[in-house]
Amino acid sequence: MLVKFGSIITDGRGSIGGHTLSRNTYGPIMRTKVTPVNRATTAQQNVRSSLTAIAQMWRGLTDAQRAAWASLAQEVSRTNVFGDSVKLTAFNLFTRLNRNIAAVNGTLITAAPAIPTMSALTAISVTAAAGTPAVSVVFAPTPVPTGFDLLLRATPLVSAGISFVKSEFRQLAVVAAAGASPSNQLSNYNNLFGTLIAGKRLFVTGRLVHIASGFSSVDLQATCIVSA
Repeated sequence: MLVKFGSIITDGRGSIGGHTLSRNTYGPIMRTKVTPVNRATTAQQNVRSSLTAIAQMWRGLTDAQRAAWASLAQEVSRTNVFGDSVKLTAFNLFTRLNRNIAAVNGTLITAAPAIPTMSALTAISVTAAAGTPAVSVVFAPTPVPTGFDLLLRATPLVSAGISFVKSEFRQLAVVAAAGASPSNQLSNYNNLFGTLIAGKRLFVTGRLVHIASGFSSVDLQATCIVSA
């Protein structure tokens, strides 16, 4: 559980005593804790296998390599659930970068990389249709910059009234360097989630991953209602 202290407590995340602290459009909330169903899908098993392999790689590093990762971690910040800038541990940074590399089918790294000059995804949108089936993702910059892959994730179809999703995202596709916008993702979406249904909503996120180092831009999200 994470708690942010102010004069008393100003915000919180996580679970305690059967309750979960979170936040919605209107501010901090508390709800009854729900234990998620472990469906043991192929995707989940692949992620767990990847994390296990990366942890084993970490245990095999030399002290000098771990020291280099610790030094790099001091130069890297991320934004936590409260919007505050925090430092990662050396192990967490090692895991994060290698997970990004694995997601775009790159070669995992053991040596701490130099921080690259990053390209950021500046725009993303998605359209989908059920009548003449189509899923098209438009993104910028286009084409995907040299040295980067565009990692796309998507959700299954949800009710048109839903405006927030989090755990539903699954990896949809990797658009390689020089790949141009718009990107036809119909086949990938059908293979992942099945047939499109008019009136339902889907979400897509995208981020650029630097293939050699694993550093990535922030996710941009887009959504649409499937047209007839």
